[in-house]
Amino acid sequence: MKSLKLALVAAEVLGVDWNRIRVVAADSALTPKDNGSYSSRVTFMVGNAAIHAATQLKQMLIEAAAKKLDAKPE
Repeated sequence: MKSLKLALVAAEVLGVDWNRIRVVAADSALTPKDNGSYSSRVTFMVGNAAIHAATQLKQMLIEAAAKKLDAKPE
């Protein structure tokens, strides 16, 4: 359920359908074992991190498209 909420947040920022977003949670090959965090504070922190990441991605995509189309990012 948490992944769905993060996908919805990112999709909203990016302006795409949430089904196009894939949330990869703690890959055990890359992250240490953790028992998890369970509170509304975590939802707030991770949600804002998702918004920030999606905003950065959107800007990168806009700049790449502008370069490809020989147009201004605005």
